[in-house]
Amino acid sequence: MRSLTAGLLFLPLFLALPSAQAQIYTCKDASGRTITSDQPIPECFDRKLTVRDRKGRVRGEIGSASEGEQAGQDGRSRSAAQTRDSDRLLRARYPSEGDIERERLKAIQPFQERMEREKIPLASAEKLLRELADEADTYKKNNRPMPASLRRDLDEVGQSVEGRKRAIQEQTTEIERLNAKYAATLKRYRQIASAGK
Repeated sequence: MRSLTAGLLFLPLFLALPSAQAQIYTCKDASGRTITSDQPIPECFDRKLTVRDRKGRVRGEIGSASEGEQAGQDGRSRSAAQTRDSDRLLRARYPSEGDIERERLKAIQPFQERMEREKIPLASAEKLLRELADEADTYKKNNRPMPASLRRDLDEVGQSVEGRKRAIQEQTTEIERLNAKYAATLKRYRQIASAGK
């Protein structure tokens, strides 16, 4: 994880500014998508976070420590400072456990919707595939050659079924990844709360 230490040293100053000078936070996630928020962004804990004022002027960067600053700290103190800074960002982003849950539900919703949209055509395609397979079995039982059109239909519908199953599995995998991410966030949130940080 990239060090956030030096850039985060001035974060409390930003958080203390009046709302008239509220900050806008931006970063790029792992897929290169730009994320913008008026609060510190959880997805940016391990990457550079640009802080701008409401007019779009850059006010600073979080997680952009210079090489000299990084070299001036030993690994242990840098790790401890990074953890403290990450914990402050976490508490600033989520005032309560309910906020974490709401964000989790919002994050997984589009994947659930895409998964549900795939289920109806998948069921229709599977039904058609069974009917075509039954027809093909009839030809086999009667020792008759299967028509080329039937073989083609079996291939096309079979590919459609497999494609839709893959699409559903991709959504399921992403939902599981997001659930694990927010579970880890909630676990750390509770650890911070119990320690009185």
